[in-house]
Amino acid sequence: MRPLLFIALLSGMSCTDTQPPAPGDPFPPVAETCNLNGDAAPIPLRRLTKTQIENAISDVIGMTIEVQVYDEGLTGYPANISSSVSASMAQEYLRVAEEIAEVAGPTLLSKLTCKDCASEFVSTYGERLLRRPLSNEQHKAYTKLFMAGERYGQGPAWVLSALLQSPHFLYQVEEHNDGWLDGHSIATRMAFALWDGPPDATLMAAAVNGELESREGIIEQAHRMIDDPKFERSMRVFADHWLKLIDLDDPAARPDLFALGEPARQQMRAQVVELLVEEVRHGGSMSDLLLTQEYPHAPALAEVYGPDVMHVDGTTAIMNPDRRAGLMTTAGVLATLSHANITSPTRRGKVILNQLMCTPTPPPPPGVDPVLPPATPTQTTRERLEAHLGDPSCATCHEKMDGIGFAYEHYDWTGAWRDTENGLEINDASDFVLGAQEVQIDGAVDLSVVLADTPEVATCFSRHWNRHTLSILEPEGDGDCLAAQMGDLAEHPSGLRAAILLPLLSDWFRQANPAQVNQ
Repeated sequence: MRPLLFIALLSGMSCTDTQPPAPGDPFPPVAETCNLNGDAAPIPLRRLTKTQIENAISDVIGMTIEVQVYDEGLTGYPANISSSVSASMAQEYLRVAEEIAEVAGPTLLSKLTCKDCASEFVSTYGERLLRRPLSNEQHKAYTKLFMAGERYGQGPAWVLSALLQSPHFLYQVEEHNDGWLDGHSIATRMAFALWDGPPDATLMAAAVNGELESREGIIEQAHRMIDDPKFERSMRVFADHWLKLIDLDDPAARPDLFALGEPARQQMRAQVVELLVEEVRHGGSMSDLLLTQEYPHAPALAEVYGPDVMHVDGTTAIMNPDRRAGLMTTAGVLATLSHANITSPTRRGKVILNQLMCTPTPPPPPGVDPVLPPATPTQTTRERLEAHLGDPSCATCHEKMDGIGFAYEHYDWTGAWRDTENGLEINDASDFVLGAQEVQIDGAVDLSVVLADTPEVATCFSRHWNRHTLSILEPEGDGDCLAAQMGDLAEHPSGLRAAILLPLLSDWFRQANPAQVNQ
């Protein structure tokens, strides 16, 4: 879509009706009904996540290292909104900084012209790692450190180690003018939202030139960032937690998947991420994501998909429309929502309710044993669960979860199609309540059609995207209205792209956190 048309599409969206931009206001409210302008920004001060630190080191220094720290997940996605750092975490930050500095310091120095080595090194790598030009005081302090280290041949290493342990590196430290973020702070928010990593030189230059002070400037940079390979990093973190793909990494829980071999297990995740990225980049809507028969080709999954792959066109696998429809019938999603060597209609149904409909299911009642009786060779998984539903204390929740999950019973625990289980014919017809509608379906393809026609799915996707990129749980009222706007966008052509860009244009995204403003 051409940029001007895209801007018009974004500008015209409203929860109830179109709301034109206010004359002369480069940052009009997204919609009058949302009334975000002037409201307190909910985005908290954030310490970088494990992958954000790793990506920053890779992007700026060109080295790969694993940072062994755990992230908070209060929103369901990695987001360190607590300011505290434990002694063990500080020790790990020190280890990473010293290991990187020792190896990279001399190499990075050799890339500079070195007319004034200390000043040039501090300016070049300080700006990239701290994500803004250094103040005079910072520049003097780091230059002094460089010169002190030079007595021992360690000038670059000392400066790098200090930069990598600076709060200005480890946190998204933001500067503002009367509560409105400056260009470098907006660039940083954009980069960690769309790339899960730091701004590049082009985005930094846009901040310096004032381009991020306009709606059009933000959109231009955001389009470029989505088309950059680094966008896949952010989408992988999103998919890992939205669809629970991170469970693919547990060898104790899923030895069956590890037995398939590392290429197959990796492609289970990669195919899902690539499908999401492709639909965002190339004009997809929420319906396209849920109904497409065009999957990214995954050669290592040939045994899993078998004849479901009708033919391969370059990097695209065309799937059998009677068996596969969109995101929720990919092998990666189906496999991660199973147990070792057995399917789990409950897990599959629960993810639909929690992650696609935003209707959380309650925990089991006190005293209820959620473990099913052992599998027998004379029953299907569905028959075992239906017997379980005879208990009234279980039926209230499980009728919905299991009813949805039964639609996927033609797929085994690896996501492969099967016609029978234990020699018994699979029954994937089901009826259940989804949102406010009573649904009757014959299998997963039918369910994908229903989900694609359910507006709550696009809105729920939008809520989860905001939790991932903004590190907030949406408040009632205005916040929910923004998610509803995004959901409306997501149902149109190119809608997924428009939806994930819309928060970047909201006033929330430009406002500093009130706690920082008052300091």
